[in-house]
Amino acid sequence: MKIGYRFFVVHYYRFVLRYCCNNKVGLVKKLVEIREENSMFLYPLIDVKMTGRRIKTLCEEKGLSVKEVQKHLGLACFQTIYSWYSGKSLPSIDNLIVLSRLFDINLESIICIEYVKE
Repeated sequence: MKIGYRFFVVHYYRFVLRYCCNNKVGLVKKLVEIREENSMFLYPLIDVKMTGRRIKTLCEEKGLSVKEVQKHLGLACFQTIYSWYSGKSLPSIDNLIVLSRLFDINLESIICIEYVKE
């Protein structure tokens, strides 16, 4: 049985109403707090320039040249890696996975994410 979002919200508000009435908490204040929490959703966006700088920093820390990274990833030209460094483009997901293994870190440590309000 699937429970819809409306069903959840209605029952959640009923619970809050009972809680606020029983415990003499400011009802209006509590409902405003709940509405603000539910209406704010943060969308994740990848910061391309910061991700490029992060990849460059990780390469420097590991002592890897652009040619070595190119060979490891099996890329045709090294300009692709420079375009990542400058923030003009992002690596594909398969290249990100290989980079994470190469740097011995998880994928989320390479990608720089910023959260933007709805």
